[in-house]
Amino acid sequence: MLDPKLKDILSLKKTVVLNQWFDAVLDTFPEATAELLRKKRNPLNDPVAAEIFGGLTNVLNGFLEGPDFNADSLVLDDIMRVRAVQDFTPSRAVSFIFLLKKVVRKELAKDISSHKLERAMLKFESQIDDTVSICFDIYVKCREKIFEIKANEMKNWTYRLLQDANKVKKSAGK
Repeated sequence: MLDPKLKDILSLKKTVVLNQWFDAVLDTFPEATAELLRKKRNPLNDPVAAEIFGGLTNVLNGFLEGPDFNADSLVLDDIMRVRAVQDFTPSRAVSFIFLLKKVVRKELAKDISSHKLERAMLKFESQIDDTVSICFDIYVKCREKIFEIKANEMKNWTYRLLQDANKVKKSAGK
């Protein structure tokens, strides 16, 4: 659970934090992809950018709303699905969550110091760290599903190829 004062300050600066976090996350993509995604957050124009922004919004709201956030992997599901289909290593796929710490520290630096919230910030950063394992679990499940789909497609393709070869063989024998 976030310290009430830290929660108030973070809530007031939520839009700025969210936009900076979104930009930092986009920087984890290849440059051309990042530029394309940066231009569009409208789901009609670019559903991937909208999904990323929506996922980040859900994660930040989850941290702000309550102590059971880490238990609710549904909040992380949307963004992890996007990250899982990209060409990221597992560590890079989940690294987006650490970027929140940097953004919050940068944006709230003066407030943390003036309100003596260093201890509360460390606790919040610990919550962020704990979230990484949930992200990793979701990432692995998504990747397993992708490989399962690919394997089934290969089996189906092979089966169809063998069926076609068998038809050619039968027609040649007539």
